[in-house]
Amino acid sequence: MVVSADDRVVTLRGGVSVSVEVLERLLDLERRGATFALLEGRGFRVSPPSVLTPDDVAFLTAHRHEARRLLAYEADDRHLRHPASPAASSPPPAAPRSLVAADASVGRAADHEDRR
Repeated sequence: MVVSADDRVVTLRGGVSVSVEVLERLLDLERRGATFALLEGRGFRVSPPSVLTPDDVAFLTAHRHEARRLLAYEADDRHLRHPASPAASSPPPAAPRSLVAADASVGRAADHEDRR
């Protein structure tokens, strides 16, 4: 991961660049107990909605495209598996959508969808 101090952008494995501010906000929400679910189309859901402050809602609304792009990001971690192990030849099982934790609870009140 490469962080640019000038424009506060972090470049993730695979060349995906995202705002440090958006990444930090999503990680903060997760530390407060939030989980994220990608919705059909271009939206995402934060659950439970009670973790969101009015400032969080305004921030996520203003940065919804970048937040969704970051939530959809999946790193190629194949290099972390030992080449001789059976797991190296088969893909890992699908995991719940979370930046850090494996919690897949989903709510309805905090949907962030681009309705264009």
